[in-house]
Amino acid sequence: MKNKIIILTLIINIILITGCMQNQISGELIKESQEEIRIGTILHLTGDQAEPAEAFLKGIELAVEEINNKGGITGKQIKLFIEDDELKPRLAHTAAVKLVNADKIHAIILASYLEAMVAGPYLEEQKTPSIVLWDTAKDIEDIGEYIFGIGIWTPSAGEGVANYAYNELGIRKISIINIQNEWSLAVADFFEQEFNKLGGEIINRHTILSSDTTDFRTTITKIQKENPDAIYSPITDGITVFYKQLKEFGFDKPVISSDIITENHIEILGNAAEGIYQTQANDPEGERTQHMIELYFKKHSKLPKQLLFTSWGYDSVYLFKEAIEKSHSLESEKIKDGLYKIREFKGASGTISFDEKGSSRKLEKMFQIQRGEFILVEK
Repeated sequence: MKNKIIILTLIINIILITGCMQNQISGELIKESQEEIRIGTILHLTGDQAEPAEAFLKGIELAVEEINNKGGITGKQIKLFIEDDELKPRLAHTAAVKLVNADKIHAIILASYLEAMVAGPYLEEQKTPSIVLWDTAKDIEDIGEYIFGIGIWTPSAGEGVANYAYNELGIRKISIINIQNEWSLAVADFFEQEFNKLGGEIINRHTILSSDTTDFRTTITKIQKENPDAIYSPITDGITVFYKQLKEFGFDKPVISSDIITENHIEILGNAAEGIYQTQANDPEGERTQHMIELYFKKHSKLPKQLLFTSWGYDSVYLFKEAIEKSHSLESEKIKDGLYKIREFKGASGTISFDEKGSSRKLEKMFQIQRGEFILVEK
């Protein structure tokens, strides 16, 4: 009788343990099936460069909605976390820390060179796969293996201007005005180095603090006294203020910028924008581009104003989707490895292939603002 009780007790315990194990396994499966793919964004949604950032976000949101409506990535829904850094380094770093530690994101989308240079080192340290939308550059590549870029090759934004100014416009003496931030300083450096190499002369370089961009009249007066053949102005803050004041002062020499003036700026500036030269990339074309435009129109009842920027945002989410599906994992190292495997990805922004340094470079050409529109002038 005693032995029967012991055996019965053992059987009951086995049943209970087995049931607990099954419940635990079932719970883990439920947890796994409900797990979200958490993607963070650090975008400058306020300030002078809000328009491109808003276009990035609209593209990102289109991709997230489309993917989630089709069942997500490997059955998991994407949850988006949005941080606005106002194009301020301190806020970019704070946003990265929050997204990693509080929001526990799997991957991050960064707007530009500034966000990459400020937040990138921390994200690299945390092994967080990150895609930079607006820029690619050696500086970004040097941050480490977790930071990828799909935008403009930053050196070309300065070097291309220098070559066009010297060889096509015949400019030999030029004054530079730039802002004290990572991107503006970098492209001004690239311009200066290339222009000097070509044999041109930099008369002076005026570096303005972001806090001083509400009034450029003192600097414009200095530039007029320098009497340059042209001005190179890769400014990111106070854009409309600067060009309006330049027009008011009657400056009639060529004015050249890099990849920063938008249609919205042109609309505000009116006649003050006429004749400004700027490097930028062509708007994309293709089946994926047209598909994204149709999605955009269905959602917003209008066409995208910043097509390339919207396309970059849209593509970034699909690049993470492809990397996760290639790696069959949400581990950061596996996502990173999956991104490096991407070749000939047909995106809305064009074909994307990451090289061994994590870049898919896009080059620019020279445009001029004529009758309120960007017109391609480079052969």
